[in-house]
Amino acid sequence: SLGDTLSIPIRDNGQLGGIAAGAMPLEAYTIENTTGDTIYALTGQNFNPTSVIRYREIYPNNDFNIPMLPVSGDTAQWDASIIVSPSSQNDILGNDTLRGFFPFSKELAYDDGSAERSYGVEGGDQVKKFAYRFDPIIDDSISALRFHFSHTDVDVSDMVFSIYLWDSLELNTTNPYENVVYALTNVTPTYVDSLNGFTTFSLDSLIPFTRTMYVGWSQIDNRNIQLGFDVNSGKGRNNMYVNLSNRWEASSISANGSPMIRLVLNDEADSIPSSIEDITSQWTFSVFPNPASEIIFIRGLEWVDEARYQYKIMDRMGRLVQEGRVAENGIHLQELSSGTYLLMIQQNSNQNVGHFIQFIKP
Repeated sequence: SLGDTLSIPIRDNGQLGGIAAGAMPLEAYTIENTTGDTIYALTGQNFNPTSVIRYREIYPNNDFNIPMLPVSGDTAQWDASIIVSPSSQNDILGNDTLRGFFPFSKELAYDDGSAERSYGVEGGDQVKKFAYRFDPIIDDSISALRFHFSHTDVDVSDMVFSIYLWDSLELNTTNPYENVVYALTNVTPTYVDSLNGFTTFSLDSLIPFTRTMYVGWSQIDNRNIQLGFDVNSGKGRNNMYVNLSNRWEASSISANGSPMIRLVLNDEADSIPSSIEDITSQWTFSVFPNPASEIIFIRGLEWVDEARYQYKIMDRMGRLVQEGRVAENGIHLQELSSGTYLLMIQQNSNQNVGHFIQFIKP
């Protein structure tokens, strides 16, 4: 967690039986789960609880010295405990300890792993989209996406949809600009046979995570893709966006919570092929004119050998409708019907990674 404050609710239940504990010591500890080493300790504090819940604020803003012993895997877990030490006549620490477990892994998530409700997108035109915003703390890369599909309404395991990674979305405008940096087309939900299980979609190549990214999906099926929705964590609530009528807007749902979508990170920067960095980080591509009826040109390839690149055009259902080599005389659109399309630019030597641009043929 990135919060700097712990707000601890405490109530003296003994007063309900006529026994008041009075002022008592309050201690707070953070303990490494494997070794049992104390990382942070707060002692010498007093608190006078009543029969009504009162909150005590704790600010563990010290620099933590985290013991990092050799461990297998890529996950570490810490145990944070808040202990109220009452008088000896009422000294039952099992009833007076608030304990939380904090795992640190290569997953970036707003949820805590438990789904109390379900979330899906309803209404709108033929195409419905959802996007979930993530911001990097440090430069990293994305190796996979994880979705918790909640089987609470109807079985949609045969429903075909597409998963996207965007690095830019234009909000509150019709026919918005959206820059796709990765797409997984024609996938289906998979219900994992375990409590709060996640389905993992591995990416063909690492995608640099150095700026804001949006992960989500696009569907034309009217059925509802239901994801787990964690009502205990509202951290994802202000990062939800929907596109119901060819217009991206912030989600307007009243419920506070976080859809259970996660990024799987990989911080081994040396494993990122340089061609990915060239396409997705250093260059900015666009097409002009846009909208276009007959021909489009690619802006951003002027200073390289265009013959080293190829293009693919996909419709809003993710179907490939046209492909070819990038040429100076542009890409001709006479064979396309009116609609919205995705243009993917790929380097011939690395066809697993592409840069996506949306354009419209009126």
